[in-house]
Amino acid sequence: MKDKKSCYQAEEVKDFRQLISRTVSKFPDQIAYKYKIRHGKDDVEYVCKTYSQFQKDIEGLATRTNSNGITRQKGRCNWK
Repeated sequence: MKDKKSCYQAEEVKDFRQLISRTVSKFPDQIAYKYKIRHGKDDVEYVCKTYSQFQKDIEGLATRTNSNGITRQKGRCNWK
């Protein structure tokens, strides 16, 4: 039986931003996730987002929420 401590040496991650940045630097053009959009009963569009696109979406969301007066403080959001 293998020793559980020697399975895998994971890198420490401080926050979600660091995790995404590290993943983008390693796999910028790989698909992060995909979803489908139904335009009609038989008309379905599949959308794939790469890690680079995902990072841009996250940064855009953060910029938008900050410009709307939402600030971040240790585990909570404050609306002004």
